[in-house]
Amino acid sequence: MLAYFGVDHSRRKLARGTQRSSSAPECAAFASDAGEQACARLGMALAADPADPMQMVALPALVLDTVVAQFPRLPAGRCVDDCVVLMHAYADLGIRAQVRAAVITVTGGGDGEFFVHGALVPQWTGEVFDGHTVLWLPDAGYLVDPTAQQFPEIAEHGSGPILAWADGSGADGGAVRVRLRRGTARVGYSLALAEVGAAVLGHRVARAEAQRNRDRGMNVAATVVETLAELLDPVDAARIPHPRGCALVRAAHGLPCVVDDSGFRRFLVSGPGGQAAVRLDQIPLPSGTAPRAAVSVHE
Repeated sequence: MLAYFGVDHSRRKLARGTQRSSSAPECAAFASDAGEQACARLGMALAADPADPMQMVALPALVLDTVVAQFPRLPAGRCVDDCVVLMHAYADLGIRAQVRAAVITVTGGGDGEFFVHGALVPQWTGEVFDGHTVLWLPDAGYLVDPTAQQFPEIAEHGSGPILAWADGSGADGGAVRVRLRRGTARVGYSLALAEVGAAVLGHRVARAEAQRNRDRGMNVAATVVETLAELLDPVDAARIPHPRGCALVRAAHGLPCVVDDSGFRRFLVSGPGGQAAVRLDQIPLPSGTAPRAAVSVHE
């Protein structure tokens, strides 16, 4: 399994020489076209109106996209890992997300070629996952596919994750169908029941990465919160329509953020005992703030 955006559990103390984190992935350092394109997509999302519900939906996937762009040799078949990372990132921001097995159909432009990927009943063969997973955000009504570009028929019509709105069908775990266009290609998603995705995550290979992916997800969410806290003034931050995400961004306003020697992003909070470096889920929030969203795996 993968260790990008990871946390080294062999070292748990805050480094003596902690470094100030950047407010977003360091786009200027990218030398590849993929990295520049990923940062451009992130920049467009950050420029959106904070009152637009789509902004908070898009940012976790686009932050992860910029991180993945730094590792061009990552295997294409990492959909389970990336979906679990984002499921936790969304949960930290108060947005419920489900990992769903999916079938993708792609019909090409003028030639009408037809391609099918994934399965509604995917399988693990040893440590290899035979299928495809995406995220379904039932309350927001969005599908997120962080690894869509692994399929050449989709990548040739545009890079980056797919984010698509659908109606509320399947909000309680039922089947979902989503249709969209990517360039001149017509892309269709058929999502299996939520229980199928839960079974995928219950496999020993997925469970072995569960805690590391939980940590990676918190880092993605912390990057979103830190970036918005730096970009938005308190008035604009208050317009974020996602209650927990809004509370986190407002609470993080003016807080320095550091990266410890384990790779965790931590916020420096002042208290009676002095300054403490806390994780995203330890930032003091007002009473009554919406809790972290529930996830479909054991933490």
